[in-house]
Amino acid sequence: MKVELKNILGPSQVIWATGIPIKDDKDYLVAQERYLSQQRRGGLKCFAHDADSNEKAVAYVNEGRLLIDCSCLNGVVVDVQAELACCFWCGKIWRGAQLVLPTQVDIEEIDLLFDKMATQDREFHPMKKPLEQLRLEKR
Repeated sequence: MKVELKNILGPSQVIWATGIPIKDDKDYLVAQERYLSQQRRGGLKCFAHDADSNEKAVAYVNEGRLLIDCSCLNGVVVDVQAELACCFWCGKIWRGAQLVLPTQVDIEEIDLLFDKMATQDREFHPMKKPLEQLRLEKR
C-alpha cells in the first residue's frame, strides 16, 4: 500500500529499544532480530518466525500508532507501506494478507481526521471506534 501518512505512526517513527533507526522493512526485520538476540542472551527462547498462513490480525490505531495485537498479546507496530508487523516479544512476523488493514482510501481519511488532534487522542479500531465515529467526532 503506497500512502504518505503524517498523523499515523509506523515503525520508522516509533523509538525502539534496539537503537536502530528504521527506514524500511529490512531495517524493521534487523531491529527485531537484534532485540530477540538480546532476549536470548538473557535466557528467553524466542526466534523470528512467520505467522501461520491462516492467522489474521486486525490493524487499529492507538495513540497515533498503527498496531495489531499479536497472538502472544503484544501490541505490534505495523509498517503499512510494506504490509509488515514484527513482534519483538515472541518473534512472530506478520505479512500481507495476514494483516487486516484499512483500505488505502480509509487510512488516508483516518490520517486526515487525526490532523490537529493530540497524539494521545488519535484512536481508531474498525470494531470499537470505526471510521464513522471518527467522522462524527470531527464535526
